[in-house]
Amino acid sequence: MSTNNNLSELEALRNDYNALRAKVESQEIINDQLIRNAQHNVLDKISLWYRRRVAILPIVAVLSGVFGTLGFNKGYIALILFCGVAQFILDRVCHRILGMKDLMEQDMTTAANRILSHRRARRISEAVMIIPFTAMLVWTLYLSTDGIWEPNAYILTIVALVIAFDRAVRIAKQNRKDLDEFIKSRGMEK
Repeated sequence: MSTNNNLSELEALRNDYNALRAKVESQEIINDQLIRNAQHNVLDKISLWYRRRVAILPIVAVLSGVFGTLGFNKGYIALILFCGVAQFILDRVCHRILGMKDLMEQDMTTAANRILSHRRARRISEAVMIIPFTAMLVWTLYLSTDGIWEPNAYILTIVALVIAFDRAVRIAKQNRKDLDEFIKSRGMEK
């Protein structure tokens, strides 16, 4: 009788262990799926940011046409076109360096190297564009006041630009943070 009890208890323990093991294995699958979904969400968010930036070129073209018909200085229009085209090209280069399409399939080291290369390219892109954007800012201030000292116009323009710059910096920091989380989540994969 005690042997039968021991065998039935052992069989019950074995069944409980198998059930628990199946739950743990299914939980690993769910965790892997959650990690992959989080990675896709990060990449989708950054890809959306790049797709929105593609709209720069048509906006610049329309603005240039409008400014041309309004009789703006041709040099100013050329500077606007230059800034728009240069930003578009630099964004495309950075997007290609990141390689969003195949980033998920790459091993962690390759993905991390691409993300670091992307960071360097973004920093260079931002540094290169400071000069023409500063020139455009100064020229815009000059044109908006007809060359006359207007403190209110300068203050309003500077406040608007500080707000825009702050937003751009926050978005860039969030993109960097998202890419760091992507790499960290890749480290958790098996």
